[in-house]
Amino acid sequence: MKMIWFVVFFFLVIGIYFSLNQSKKMKFEKDYVSGSEGLDIYNSETHLFLDVRTEEENLDNAIPNSLLIPLQELNDRLEELNDFKDKNIIVYCASGSRSANATTFLRRIGFQAQNLEGGMFSWNGPTTKY
Repeated sequence: MKMIWFVVFFFLVIGIYFSLNQSKKMKFEKDYVSGSEGLDIYNSETHLFLDVRTEEENLDNAIPNSLLIPLQELNDRLEELNDFKDKNIIVYCASGSRSANATTFLRRIGFQAQNLEGGMFSWNGPTTKY
């Protein structure tokens, strides 16, 4: 009987540990923001907007003052994001698919990142041509 209680207690402690550990890793409740939420964030100037599209797409139109690191180069250019480790990074692409992958990757390695849901198609804020 003592052995059964020990096993139950053991699994309970392990479950609580992993639950607390997971909640510490997640800094945000959700991993995406809508276009309107993105615009509110953009106007607060407290975040970095990261464009993971190609250079050609970025030249056509981009969110002003955003950083361009194409998705296929992201892993090799992470050092460029080190200064933004304590800021929330809003990741965007054309439709939200590539940026969703980039957001997942960045969150797994400790960055505070959120995907701009719908990408540039959902963006109603300012744009610029480079």
